[in-house]
Amino acid sequence: MPVFTINTNVSSEKIPKDFLSACTDAVAKCLKKPASYVAVHVNAGQQLSFGGDAQLPCASCTLASIGSISSAANKKSSSELSALLESSLGIAPDRSYINFVDLQPSNVDVSLITHLILGFCEVRDDGRIGEGELSGEQNIKSVVALKKKNPSLKVLISVGGGGNGAGFGPMIRSEEKTETFVSSTISLIEEYCLDGVDLDWEFPSGSTERAGLVSLLEIFRERFDNHPMKPLLTVAVPAQSPLVSKGYDVPKIAKAVDLVLIMTYDLHLFKWYLPFTGHNAPLLPRRKEFSYFRTLNIKHSAKLWAKRGLPKNKLVVGVPTYGLTWKLLSSRWQKPFSPAIGAGPNGGYTTYPKVLNILSTNSGRMFWDRSSQSPYVITSDNIWISYDDAESIRAKVKFIRESQFAGVMCFSLNSDDWNGDCGRETFPLHKTIYSELLLTDKL
Repeated sequence: MPVFTINTNVSSEKIPKDFLSACTDAVAKCLKKPASYVAVHVNAGQQLSFGGDAQLPCASCTLASIGSISSAANKKSSSELSALLESSLGIAPDRSYINFVDLQPSNVDVSLITHLILGFCEVRDDGRIGEGELSGEQNIKSVVALKKKNPSLKVLISVGGGGNGAGFGPMIRSEEKTETFVSSTISLIEEYCLDGVDLDWEFPSGSTERAGLVSLLEIFRERFDNHPMKPLLTVAVPAQSPLVSKGYDVPKIAKAVDLVLIMTYDLHLFKWYLPFTGHNAPLLPRRKEFSYFRTLNIKHSAKLWAKRGLPKNKLVVGVPTYGLTWKLLSSRWQKPFSPAIGAGPNGGYTTYPKVLNILSTNSGRMFWDRSSQSPYVITSDNIWISYDDAESIRAKVKFIRESQFAGVMCFSLNSDDWNGDCGRETFPLHKTIYSELLLTDKL
């Protein structure tokens, strides 16, 4: 999810009520995404100044994304957002700084990974695969070129994701559109010399879509087996048992694909009907958890998929580098499952370097939940943050290794400290995963 953060010296009282929605619409339009796909956060009343004059209104804006932003979208977004800042907040174009932050392929340490999945493509209305977020400077060719640094690296494209899954349902209901999707995907693989495709449909539900996903995977399997490139076929799937039951025929899926990537994260999110904090990707349940809540952890989800018929040598467990945030109801309640009044800044998402910055500036305090093997942070302004650090990552990877599962799927490279801004090394969490996996010769 792209996160657009605006830091401005304009006070909150002077910001129009419709500014946030207008800004969200502007960013979404430029990125060709629905407004629900973009998170916008405004930090008003900040101590900012341009040219030494702190009295004039100014703003510093950053768009950080998981995915690629083309140079055209960058330029267009900057222009439109600059105009919006001027019309809504009275900030002159020369007093607004708009920066697009995104991990570039050249910065990726390919020695740490075996497979790189570039997301996300989309299913178009006519059934064809659309390049979605993959065009521009950070395009498919530049990512595939990383194989020159690591010839054994496998580069796949992912279709779907949280903001691009709407096209799957209509596509699987039409034989013509299904054939168009499969054929156009294979053409894209051939064009860019890709190693395969990952299908990330979030989420099929009901008998028609359940059977449709299996049928789609079986068509891909047959076509891939008869293709000289022998592309890989992977599928990203949910960790939560109700979603698994409603949308996934596990034995048939297991037979069709090379790997199943379990998205064992986002296990606790702020919902109006569930306004409580919780760990993003706990390894184990908390002692006081009961019923369904006791299933929302990595160990249970991995074993659920294995029990339902997924062979261990195809089971890849997801580990996040990003974090989730909540606004606490009161500073009196700070432990996991404390009452919250909403998601935290940036749409409730954060990155590992942002958490490290909070800790290094003494803006928050870290706690360790021993039962779940998970850290969390309470900030000075009552924001509750669930994240992963080196210790929790080691515990997760140790479980994966000792369970003899196929490997680790990390989401994502972008959310790790890829630039080494908070330490002396780049990709510290990925390096932790790599070093822990080196303890066995299986992976």
